[in-house]
Amino acid sequence: MEIKCYRAKEEKTKMIEELNITSDISTNYES
Repeated sequence: MEIKCYRAKEEKTKMIEELNITSDISTNYES
């Protein structure tokens, strides 16, 4: 149970990081 929760947490963090990277690129693009 804990492992499943941990994996979900990791995937969420990875997704957030990817979103941050894409938003960084778009903000750099605008400026």
